[in-house]
Amino acid sequence: MGKARAGCRARYRVVIAGAAAVVIFYVCALWVVAGALIRPSPSLVEPLPRDLSVTPVHLTNQRGGDVFGWYARATTAKGVIVLLHGLRGDRRSMVARMDFLVDAGYDALAIDFQAHGQTQGRDITFGFLEAHDVTAAVRFARAQRRRDGATLPVFAIGVSLGGAAALLAEPVIEVDGLILEGVYTTIEAALRNRLALRLGPARYLVAAPLQTILEHRLRLSATALRPIERATRFAGPVLVMGGDRDRRTTVRETNALFDAFAKEAAGLSELWVVPGAAHVDLHTHATADYEQRVLRFLDRVISTIGRGDESTRK
Repeated sequence: MGKARAGCRARYRVVIAGAAAVVIFYVCALWVVAGALIRPSPSLVEPLPRDLSVTPVHLTNQRGGDVFGWYARATTAKGVIVLLHGLRGDRRSMVARMDFLVDAGYDALAIDFQAHGQTQGRDITFGFLEAHDVTAAVRFARAQRRRDGATLPVFAIGVSLGGAAALLAEPVIEVDGLILEGVYTTIEAALRNRLALRLGPARYLVAAPLQTILEHRLRLSATALRPIERATRFAGPVLVMGGDRDRRTTVRETNALFDAFAKEAAGLSELWVVPGAAHVDLHTHATADYEQRVLRFLDRVISTIGRGDESTRK
């Protein structure tokens, strides 16, 4: 009898030890995944673009950090546009946009977010710290607005991470119009969608603990990473874009983001669901349509400003 009890206790200890090992492995695996998600993406952003005349710029954000970028001037500018790249990109991914915008008569500023390109940073924070870089870039753009006795409007184009950072900026981003591409609504939705691509229904076993680990590593609450909740603060015109095959930022979320914006400038705002596009560079995917829609949006906002409509002024 005593031997049987001892055997049961031994088996019990083995089961407990095995379960503990599985839990430890699970937590360690999630810790590694979280580290990969927030790992910095530095790069040597050189040489300068061959087909576009740009000037390197060095900005300082609200936290005292350095922000590096390129500024391209149009011969006769109609406005200044801040270009904000996506996750694990840098200012080079904005060069094609800079090119057509400068040709259309807009100055263009493209920056590297913190933890991207030349701009230093410990972690990628999905828009939270990157928002400080947005503020620095807009402040620089607004300082360039005086041209030939005129005051030029300022716009921002934010791609994915860049759009989230623009919405999370404090104070509210000071631009006359905002263009957003494939911007996540909440970090919970962003994680859920990306995990679904790899894990399917098993994502439900991973999403919540992974989010908890990310919050711990970034020392941030998920409530600080909900761009959709900040959208109502921006009262100017917006152009919101998203692909109809995007499984990282779904059509439903793109529509919800558009609907969340204040309605003061609704007559100038526009939603474009891009046919056949996944979570990709929409300018590359549909170049002609993209450029036409962006330039039309910019021209409409500028014409309204010219008529003195204060609802578009920031």
